[in-house]
Amino acid sequence: MQRILFLTITALLVGAFVGLLLQKEEIYLLLATENISFEMTVWTALFLYLLSILLVVIVILVLTWVLGKKGIRSWLIMRGERKNIESTKKGLVYSPFSYFSCLLPIRKICVYLERFMTRLHSFASFCFASKI
Repeated sequence: MQRILFLTITALLVGAFVGLLLQKEEIYLLLATENISFEMTVWTALFLYLLSILLVVIVILVLTWVLGKKGIRSWLIMRGERKNIESTKKGLVYSPFSYFSCLLPIRKICVYLERFMTRLHSFASFCFASKI
């Protein structure tokens, strides 16, 4: 709490001092080319310079976030995976295809195989029993 109070008072004092310098000093900066000329105070030029540096730093940070591992690329990958999982769940839950209906032919095949094996067993036992 004391640190925040100290930083606030320091920022107010620095702001007041800069305000006084802006009012008292009349140093101008002239930037001129063939067709265009800019005339501004040194403080305005310094402010614009610092603002442009801040803008470049913000753009670099945003680009590294967007193109980095935790940025939009990973968000898009996670979003695609989430949509795929939701589509799979939706397809499994709301599918008009009944999964039990696919077991019916398999069950019939198993019944036919069981009948065939019992008949084969009885035939084999008949054939081998008669030879003994």
